[in-house]
Amino acid sequence: MLRRTARGGLNLGQVDGLRTVLSVWRRTTPIEDPQDVARRAQEAELAAFAGARDGAPRWSSQQMDRVRDKHFTLLRRTATSYDESDVDDYLDSVVVAMRRGVELPDPAQARFASSGLRRGYDPKEVDDFLDEIAHLRPEG
Repeated sequence: MLRRTARGGLNLGQVDGLRTVLSVWRRTTPIEDPQDVARRAQEAELAAFAGARDGAPRWSSQQMDRVRDKHFTLLRRTATSYDESDVDDYLDSVVVAMRRGVELPDPAQARFASSGLRRGYDPKEVDDFLDEIAHLRPEG
């Protein structure tokens, strides 16, 4: 911790020491792109699940990305829109099932609360995407 001097400034010796520590840390600590780290983690997870069980559904990374990255139009303050968190939670459960190589949650059984007077997802877009999920087939 840097301490102030009697005059209210910082102790120059401590500042130089901190600069030296930061300089050494910067030279010795590899800094990776967060997207590269996330991509490697995803690839490792996919590889682990792909070889986990014979006969288990194997979903492609493109299929998983399609579900994970899906965006819907947000409607403001209409009683007919779907609650964002309910829809997002359902889509998360689909991606988890895909990664684990298990049966997907049945889209016909998905129920979403009305968003009430808050913004929410367009129900037609969500329902159309649920139909897409219902027709998805594993690639392997």
